[in-house]
Amino acid sequence: IMLTNGATNALSASTMSILDPGEEMLVLTPCWPFFPGMVKMADAGVVEVPFYVRLFREPDLDIPAFLEKYLSEKTVALYLNTPNNPSGKVLSRAQLQQIADFCRKHKLWIISDEAYDGLTFDRHQHLSVATLPGMFAQTITIFTFSKSFMFAGLRLGFIVAEEEVVRMVNKTMVHQLYSPSTLGQYMMVEPVMHRQEWIPAIRKHYQELRDLFVENLALPVNIPEGTYFIFMSIEEYLGGADYWQVFDRMFDAGVSVAPGEDFGRDFAHYIRICFTGEPPERLEKAAQRLRQVLEQGA
Repeated sequence: IMLTNGATNALSASTMSILDPGEEMLVLTPCWPFFPGMVKMADAGVVEVPFYVRLFREPDLDIPAFLEKYLSEKTVALYLNTPNNPSGKVLSRAQLQQIADFCRKHKLWIISDEAYDGLTFDRHQHLSVATLPGMFAQTITIFTFSKSFMFAGLRLGFIVAEEEVVRMVNKTMVHQLYSPSTLGQYMMVEPVMHRQEWIPAIRKHYQELRDLFVENLALPVNIPEGTYFIFMSIEEYLGGADYWQVFDRMFDAGVSVAPGEDFGRDFAHYIRICFTGEPPERLEKAAQRLRQVLEQGA
């Protein structure tokens, strides 16, 4: 285990450590907007693979056959994020096993971004791909204290990997931010020791907020299985208007959302909605206003 200055530092150092200029990385999308830039900073190529939203429609997708279409002789790694920001998709053991089999067959590194560890709903469970047979040696798993621990400003995360891999990544990290704050590490000792006492309560609360928002939005969406986001297409609600015109109407109505194109080139007509961070009564009002704007466009 190696402590880092948040998951951002962990992702950046890991990417710089395993990629050489000219190589390619499969990035399953929609994805966290900052990550493709990290690949580009390593002078490597980003190969976007529209994946998580498709799994809502096709849970039995033949994942290896699908990924093969994006593979090239330059491919050396795959970026995985479950629970997924922004789609809320949580991969099952069977789906993760297919990804593991694919990466083992082609000898690919996996950078597994598990920032939303613990934030799953209903019967969905978070599983680390590195725990599957034979996968620990080629996986760099990344966690943060910003999400389920709610200490985003502390800038503390960590990497889990084989010791040799940790030493490799550390050589990169010391030239970026050197090390995380000792004070920040001490601050997280108590929360880590008592994690199982309060994580279930947070998960229950977030699920209640999700259900409240979805009920008041009253529009077809992929129900998030984890995280605290809803990712939905508004293409059918444009009604001939430009996407950004409708986007501006949402802001005029007092509802702030994130544009879908930030999460991948295949999602230009999507929006990401955060359903936490506000009291239930404000979320209820936001969902109703959002529905009114979209129905007006349709």
